[in-house]
Amino acid sequence: MHLRVEDVRVNDDNDAFCTNFQYKVEQGSAVFDHYGLELAKLAFLPPEVMLRAREVAVRLSELVREGRDSTASHALVKRRKILFELRDKLAYLIKHSLADNESLAKHLKNMQDEMYEELRTTLHM
Repeated sequence: MHLRVEDVRVNDDNDAFCTNFQYKVEQGSAVFDHYGLELAKLAFLPPEVMLRAREVAVRLSELVREGRDSTASHALVKRRKILFELRDKLAYLIKHSLADNESLAKHLKNMQDEMYEELRTTLHM
């Protein structure tokens, strides 16, 4: 969420950030990269404060990117968990199933379909 603002930049040599606050909260992210830094410029904070704020903002952006990359490792962990659960279900069937071959084949086919769908969803994480 962010405060809705109207970008009223003046197209001059310094491309100064200028804004009109709308005093409304909007869903989603702000349209500006490092929106807070742009607002801090309006407060004429000391250069050393602005420099440190920019360093923090850049690092936070990097952490967000790394978090997106870790989604792939999360998907891998989820796929492994699904496969271990399948292994346990199959081991249970081997030990305890009294079903005839036709019923067992149907059950295995259903398990296969379920596992396929679960694994497929992890590809889109």
